[in-house]
Amino acid sequence: MGKIYYVMGKSASGKDTIYKRLVKELPELGTVRMYTTRPIRDGETNGVEYIFTDEKQLQTMKDAGKVIECRTYDTIYGPWSYFTADDGQIDLGSGSYLMMGTLESYEKLCSYYGAEVMVPLYIHVEDRIRLQRALDRENTQKNPKYAEMCRRFLADEKDFAKERLDQCGINKQYENTGLEPCIEEIIKDILCNEGKEKQMLKKIGFIGVGIMGKSMVRNLMKAGYEVSIYTRTKSKVEDVIAEGAVWCDTVADCSKGRDVVITIVGYPKDVEEVYFGENGILENADKGTYVIDMTTTSPKLDQQIYEEAKNRGLHGLDAPVTGGDSGAKAGTLTILVGGDKEDFDTCLPVFEAMGKAINYEGKSGNGQHTKMCNQIAIAGALAGACEAMVYAKNAGLDVDVMLKSISTGAAGSAQMNNVASKAAKDDYAPGFFLKHFIKDMSLADEEASERGTKLDVLEDVLGICKKLEEEGMGDLGTQALIKHYKW
Repeated sequence: MGKIYYVMGKSASGKDTIYKRLVKELPELGTVRMYTTRPIRDGETNGVEYIFTDEKQLQTMKDAGKVIECRTYDTIYGPWSYFTADDGQIDLGSGSYLMMGTLESYEKLCSYYGAEVMVPLYIHVEDRIRLQRALDRENTQKNPKYAEMCRRFLADEKDFAKERLDQCGINKQYENTGLEPCIEEIIKDILCNEGKEKQMLKKIGFIGVGIMGKSMVRNLMKAGYEVSIYTRTKSKVEDVIAEGAVWCDTVADCSKGRDVVITIVGYPKDVEEVYFGENGILENADKGTYVIDMTTTSPKLDQQIYEEAKNRGLHGLDAPVTGGDSGAKAGTLTILVGGDKEDFDTCLPVFEAMGKAINYEGKSGNGQHTKMCNQIAIAGALAGACEAMVYAKNAGLDVDVMLKSISTGAAGSAQMNNVASKAAKDDYAPGFFLKHFIKDMSLADEEASERGTKLDVLEDVLGICKKLEEEGMGDLGTQALIKHYKW
């Protein structure tokens, strides 16, 4: 028999945010949505926290005997009803559920399903803090409802009175003085109650804090992770150290005592250097650590890391990224992950702190193979954008106007909008180094050749970029490709 884990709390206690996170962190639990006749608020989505309906449908469901419990409040805007329906959302024979509501509805659900099924998760916050949160939230609404906010606060004092909590057997409250610790405590209790364990990853070692890595470290810290870092030149990372990252003097130190070790370094030889040997990650990481290589490197090398990690009781994933420095700063990277699905699922919250499109590509090495496909496609798109710009210039067109004109049509691409367009302003600062693009294209060409595949466009662009590197342009951004055309 499953359980119903019931999230409740006074207004502005953070219960809505906590409920959403629990739904995200515990996908194995079903969700139950309460119905309401109140108007939908800014930022809400029908069917997520509540199912928004009207009084007519409420009466129809009452007549059909589908309403388990219903509460109607006389607000200054008229009556608002909240109710739970026996509409097929709950099947306790198939598992447990998450639900959110009031203490009153909790009492009625205890009578309907049995108190042994209901598990209360009461969120508590000091009144002073709640009031400030509520005011801040109301100030963001198009039509603030301050009077209704005050009514809810007054009603809370009666609805969640200590004697009522005691009568309902609610003797534990989760203090939401800090969102992450509160959520972690609730998840731990739920999983304990379910007889399951879930590894909570908190301590991260991050090796390779360059253009991309620095922003990724910042986003991990924003998400609440404890991040220790190592890079070859400490002076280049003094800013993130000042922001809270912990400096380690060696790769070995950065690997010990961590839940996760992430690498994003330059070349395959750098990957080999940080992973293998007596001072490397594999030798020094604690058993059970998740080692994630986010460098774009050889699929074969990451498969080798995966196998060696497995032999040592570690978990290996290859997770190259795309999205450039802008995506790293915004936390919107696309992350391409290869390895065991269970390890991917465990590390998903870590990936979500750094990116938006998190894709499981399959077995070890598949993340890198997918990144090869990405770089192959970029080669053609970047070259095409550069050639369009050169043609426009030589035809006497305004290059900026031309780019704006065609970038929203079939010819548009991220390379045209975000990379090649920089060259029109003589901006060659690297969002992604030309020398690293050469490395990526070389890896892709090598992998293709081993499979008997000839990629003509890739080989042409690779040859051009190598010549530019020989001319001293390797440390420029990839938009420097346009210099081949004597721009």
